[in-house]
Amino acid sequence: KNRLVLVDFWASWCAPCREMAPRLRRLSKLYKGEVAFGKLDIQNNQDIAKQYKITGIPHLVFFKDCKKISSVTGVKSIGDIKDVIDALLKKVK
Repeated sequence: KNRLVLVDFWASWCAPCREMAPRLRRLSKLYKGEVAFGKLDIQNNQDIAKQYKITGIPHLVFFKDCKKISSVTGVKSIGDIKDVIDALLKKVK
């Protein structure tokens, strides 16, 4: 249904992850119907974090058709994340 899926790999003890949460909520409203947003707590899902080689958080992974197509690590501004999403949406038309 959505052209792109963004998964936020995070942990409850991670202050930068908590800083990113409201930015991702805002972006999820902006891209409703185009991008599906999800969260994965690495503390409770260590196998999945290892599978995607998550070495730092917050870590955003972008998927298209269940395949990882891009990722970014660290605290990012809304504008920076929007730039990544817009570029990926152009590629996955």
